[in-house]
Amino acid sequence: MENEINRVKIGPSYPARNGSSELHDKGSEQSQMEWHRDEFTITDERSKVQTGAVAELLAKTYWGQKRPRQAVEKLIPNSFCFSLLCDGKQIGFARVVTDLTVFSWLSDLVINDHYRGKGLGRWFVDYILNHPEIAGTQFVLQTTQGHALYEKFGFQRSEKLMTRQPGTHPG
Repeated sequence: MENEINRVKIGPSYPARNGSSELHDKGSEQSQMEWHRDEFTITDERSKVQTGAVAELLAKTYWGQKRPRQAVEKLIPNSFCFSLLCDGKQIGFARVVTDLTVFSWLSDLVINDHYRGKGLGRWFVDYILNHPEIAGTQFVLQTTQGHALYEKFGFQRSEKLMTRQPGTHPG
């Protein structure tokens, strides 16, 4: 199986919320990256995210089944997104919410059911965790499934994680 990395300099890929790239520019252009294996590609190029396909993938998950498409449209420009493509078709998605320095939250990692069992999940996680922009950060994720996969990458289960759901009011 061929495994190849392409780096393409195309400018800052993580714009600040106000649309400026100043906060994440680090004084130079950042590389967007693609990884290839057979007919599969992983890319961090946000313009290659196929919003409709991502919304459909998330709608089939236990955590994203009630998430409206409008929420998916809003989270993409505000996250560091990774797309898993098969011959250009979006078959997987993940995003990282990060400060690019200390902390990264891995979220919404999903792969189309028809492509599972091919080692793509492991490949996808490996490249996300080793992406040069975020490899040195502490990663956190929340899941009720897939513990064995994440533990292979050094994740440890913890009872310390606390969450607050939207709409929760102080008691």
